[in-house]
Amino acid sequence: MKSLLFYISLLLLLTLSSCTDRITRNIIISLPSEVKEGQTILQTPAGQREKVYVIDGNICSIYERGIDRCVLEIQPLSDTSHSISLIPYGSEPGEMLLVDCSASGSKILIRDIVQKTYTVVDVTKVMEDSSHRIESLPMTLLTQEITPFDNDRLLYLNQGSFRSKEPRFYIIGAEEQGHMLTQNGRKSLNVLDGTLLYNPTAGKVAFVSMYSPQIELYNAKTKKILSTTSIARSEDAEVVYVDTENISEYLFANKVPLCFLTATSDEDRIVAVYRDEQDFSHILLFDWDGNLQSGFIAGGEVWSVSIYNDYIYCWEKAREHDRLVRYKY
Repeated sequence: MKSLLFYISLLLLLTLSSCTDRITRNIIISLPSEVKEGQTILQTPAGQREKVYVIDGNICSIYERGIDRCVLEIQPLSDTSHSISLIPYGSEPGEMLLVDCSASGSKILIRDIVQKTYTVVDVTKVMEDSSHRIESLPMTLLTQEITPFDNDRLLYLNQGSFRSKEPRFYIIGAEEQGHMLTQNGRKSLNVLDGTLLYNPTAGKVAFVSMYSPQIELYNAKTKKILSTTSIARSEDAEVVYVDTENISEYLFANKVPLCFLTATSDEDRIVAVYRDEQDFSHILLFDWDGNLQSGFIAGGEVWSVSIYNDYIYCWEKAREHDRLVRYKY
């Protein structure tokens, strides 16, 4: 009897472990097709601002090449005539030349991909105290995606994970050294990129792929994958690996795939921007289990997206002008 109970308990444990390790796979067959008209909040000449986020009631504009002699400009939504300019454009210490950026919570991470430096700007603290110090740090991580995590830590995409069983992402303190990549890692990976999102309440990290129509959800602590959500398509791009003269590259074998261009999140939802065959920008709302809740088609070509209160803000680019558009969802 005792032996039988032992085997029953062991079988139950194995069953529970199997359930725990099971990955939920969601397949989206059709996308929401309603075209929404939003309210234009800000309009500028085309090509001036690279990306625009709405964070804690403030419009945060990124000037990729310092068009206005600064890299970051912050304006209150309630008064766009007032602005704060941060990070001078240039090659001197404390200045930046060509930048990339990501946003998470109240923070924006901006890195100079030429001079290999970065800074994390807490928008809320800057608006409370304009003398808040902006510190520039050396960027040593070899990755195409990095975003602010909790406290002073950073969340970054592990390029080595695309050809190995290494974790998709790592979390690192500002003073720590990054993980050494294996030979399966990056020398020159030209198609591996995406957006990393973090939900501290749910303890989850999302990877929204830029080169495949898929969202991966992970346990932030264990880094184990929990679920995937994919958009079904009749044809997909094939990615091939080429290694010539010790330069490793990933290339598309037939066509550039349709993909998620960018994404954002809050504690309740993930908002991802998907580009289709007709060049429409689908704004798709998911819960943090990867289930599609709703969505719509934006009026223009969306380059960045934000959530603030009960609105989604899209930075839409066009030939003559760019605009920040507010949509009710």
